[in-house]
Amino acid sequence: NNFLFEIYYSPGNLNTTLEMLNSWIERNRASQYLSNIEALLLTKSSVLLRMDSIESSALTLAEVEQSHQVSKNPRYHNQVTAIKGGLLFKQKQWDAAEAELSKLLPEVDPASLKSPKDKVAFQGLLQLAQLKLRKGDFKKAKSICEKWLKTRVGHEYKKQLYGILAASYKALGNNGQAYDYLLQRD
Repeated sequence: NNFLFEIYYSPGNLNTTLEMLNSWIERNRASQYLSNIEALLLTKSSVLLRMDSIESSALTLAEVEQSHQVSKNPRYHNQVTAIKGGLLFKQKQWDAAEAELSKLLPEVDPASLKSPKDKVAFQGLLQLAQLKLRKGDFKKAKSICEKWLKTRVGHEYKKQLYGILAASYKALGNNGQAYDYLLQRD
């Protein structure tokens, strides 16, 4: 599952990922094998969010939250928080998004970006850094990004981190450092 997810969960393949997830969800429901369904639905909600299908993402998340598994299983909390924050972010509810996404800071371990659920939480932290940048808290945006650059994040994520770092350094008056990060982004 993780290997397949890695192949498909890239910006160019989100439609394929969604089709694959829907197929797995249908198969699990048909076979009454529901122990993994929450994880699949959370991933689907995250993919829909990345595709800007806000309403569908919110409906899928609501379906997950009705499950007793999510309240019992702490491994889902960061994912739920990141998706909720992401929905608020996409709806431009900046303060609410920041409050939700800030819950991820003490929770998400930079060393554990292995599974899809960790990547969903990381997406939330990227949005938090963007919010901090937007609000003029350049040092906090910079510190979030620098912490994550020290980890083994993929190229797609590094480009986003470099972009936020470039903007932060420019706003802080360090044009040389901003330029260096802009070059690394491309």
